[in-house]
Amino acid sequence: MKISHRHISPAHPPLVIADMGINHGGSLEVAKAMVLAASQSGCEMIKHQTHFVEDEMTEEAKSILMNIFTTKIQFHELKNFSAQERNGKDDETAIKRIPELKKALISIESLLGEAKSNNKKLILKSRYTPMSVSISIPLQV
Repeated sequence: MKISHRHISPAHPPLVIADMGINHGGSLEVAKAMVLAASQSGCEMIKHQTHFVEDEMTEEAKSILMNIFTTKIQFHELKNFSAQERNGKDDETAIKRIPELKKALISIESLLGEAKSNNKKLILKSRYTPMSVSISIPLQV
């Protein structure tokens, strides 16, 4: 097999490909620096990704974000109801989390409304560290 001038086979040295992914964060300068560093370390090719927010499922992403918070609120309301039924008293964690989540939901709704009225796009990124799960939700409102 041959890519451009490079032969790829068991008879040739291994082809080293650097996976840049989206670690450039959309910055051309960062991407150029990463390509240079990869080249200097012996990589012959780069794999990268670029996301165009307007091409992604923005309304669905907004809906998912809002559902995450409303589902968490409902969970804690049910958790508290269950504690009241079983033990005759409130669940302290649920009682604490419900107003915090409602306040966060109001803040998010306000942020989304402000972005929409100013014709701005939002990119929200979150990282959940205990399970090393990363979520990136592009939004256009």
